[in-house]
Amino acid sequence: MQQGQNNKAFALLANAASRSEIDAEAVTTAFSIRAMAQAASSPLLGTEQGNNTHAENSLLHDALRSAQRAIMMRPSEIKGWQALEFVRSRMS
Repeated sequence: MQQGQNNKAFALLANAASRSEIDAEAVTTAFSIRAMAQAASSPLLGTEQGNNTHAENSLLHDALRSAQRAIMMRPSEIKGWQALEFVRSRMS
């Protein structure tokens, strides 16, 4: 993800999420990472970087849902809350 290869990161997360033996912590981490990757790859809402197409807005809303799922899975896990904070910062 740090190298700008978000599609590869998404593919790895999808593969990991499809295995049934994954524990709640791994799923929470996957949702958090996915949320931050989606938010990072989308331009900020309300900026001059683009017209914020429907697809871009949808990507940010998907990121928000992923962050919220991470929190629902394990509310005590700080990673989910950090992901939610990052996504919200990209939406404002």
